[in-house]
Amino acid sequence: MNRPAAFLLLLWIAAPASALAAGLSSLDELKALANESTLLLAQEQFEGGFQILKPHWPVPAAELLLVIRQTSADWPRIRAQFGKSQGIRYLGEQRLSSTFIRYSYLHRFENGSGQWQFTFQQFQDSWLVDGVAFVEGPPLTAE
Repeated sequence: MNRPAAFLLLLWIAAPASALAAGLSSLDELKALANESTLLLAQEQFEGGFQILKPHWPVPAAELLLVIRQTSADWPRIRAQFGKSQGIRYLGEQRLSSTFIRYSYLHRFENGSGQWQFTFQQFQDSWLVDGVAFVEGPPLTAE
């Protein structure tokens, strides 16, 4: 039985591309960045996992710091509820529109699971991070 997510970290940025954020040119680069970030986040290295996104994420530094602090503060509850991490697995790519794409990763624990979701938005000829979320519970759709 899938219950609503109690912990949902969403930071969806709908702001236009910032001159400070460097766009990525290929879907391979997007997936590689999401892979690298997920590996760190799954090891509870939240600062590193979010900071590697920063060059490609048009979000103010103070907002990113808030995301890191909030994730770090909320994670002991996730650990207490779900137990130790049992690893991550790539779930897939979802085209939300011609200019939005999401990569999802299953994060398995001893007593449950969650998903790390990375959304990218295309601005002209390059892609930027649009948002990152951890959603509690198993995927809603079959793999």
